[in-house]
Amino acid sequence: MDTPLRLGVIGCGGFTAGKHLPNIVANPRLALAVLCDRDPAVIAALAQRHPGVRTGTDFAAVCADPGVDAVLIGTKPSFRLPIMAAAVAAGKPILVEKPLSMRADEALAMLRLVRRPGVRFMVGHNRPYSPIMRDARALFRRARHGRTTITYRIVGEAQLWPEHHRSAILGGESTILHELTHVFDLLMWLLDAEPESVSVRGGGSMDNVLTLDFPGDTTAVIIAGDNGSAGFPKERLEIATNHAVIEARSFVELRWAGACIGGGRRAYPYHVAGAEVTSHYAEYEDRLWEARAGITAAEREHGYYYHRLPVEDKGHVGELDAFYDLARHGVPPAADARRSALSTLIALEAIAAHASGRCHALRFPALDQAPAQEAAHAR
Repeated sequence: MDTPLRLGVIGCGGFTAGKHLPNIVANPRLALAVLCDRDPAVIAALAQRHPGVRTGTDFAAVCADPGVDAVLIGTKPSFRLPIMAAAVAAGKPILVEKPLSMRADEALAMLRLVRRPGVRFMVGHNRPYSPIMRDARALFRRARHGRTTITYRIVGEAQLWPEHHRSAILGGESTILHELTHVFDLLMWLLDAEPESVSVRGGGSMDNVLTLDFPGDTTAVIIAGDNGSAGFPKERLEIATNHAVIEARSFVELRWAGACIGGGRRAYPYHVAGAEVTSHYAEYEDRLWEARAGITAAEREHGYYYHRLPVEDKGHVGELDAFYDLARHGVPPAADARRSALSTLIALEAIAAHASGRCHALRFPALDQAPAQEAAHAR
């Protein structure tokens, strides 16, 4: 058995600390080597929570550290390229959180950087590693024929956001970029195709309906928002094709019906207060509302409440296993660097489509321009 992959985690904010770090600690294939953040208060809290793990504020030192096998980057997307460059220079495999970047030119620069020979790289698009989505994809491949329509609902509750995140979105950033890159990647993985156009109606920064046209008579509609309730299931996928329907209900129940695939229902485990539960979907909904009703004013003020909610398997654990396989054995991840960059470019074009009020074609020729380093290597 290989020795654990020693990770240098750079950027240890709420999501990284609350999701990635516990999953890393629980995975025998992984080990926390260094925790790095520019905020001394974050570092102090991490040192208490993870005694014995080295901490620091210098990302370049983490990338160059011989005791670090690979780097996980969880900083804000506006500051990732310098860290990626340092990791590539040090020969370290990289897992970077989504979205890849906030700008198209920077996303393309990142793509050129990681296309250099020998670089092992993946973005944290976790949905393809979720068991329910893998099963839904297998059913879809059996059923698909002719016109296909897909609906994806992803609606949360903005009033529970941490203040810094709320301020960023209301200040001009967009959940289309921060959140829907997940859905764009998932759709491309499900369909083995890239969208040809996008149109958007709604609030712009959040609360939108997007339509994506794919080749092969396929249309996907995304209902995205943050004007809902955390006490109601956030995500649902529905696929209709060949007179069959496949529905993934919030990562805990898969239903399907159609002459080409038969009919069935499958439940998936989730966690409540650390305990694994497999239940009827209605019971999951009740647990979700009970958890939302129990969120305190102090938890709302600090934006920390996720420990109260049921934890579905959205692929976060499988994503880390995939990174291990990539780093140690070169096994390609579900999304290559090109598709990860494309998810960001689609999001930025969707934001532009909302601003213009028109349907925008999705053509990105720069995605397929090989960097000078690759061209020289090929010669």
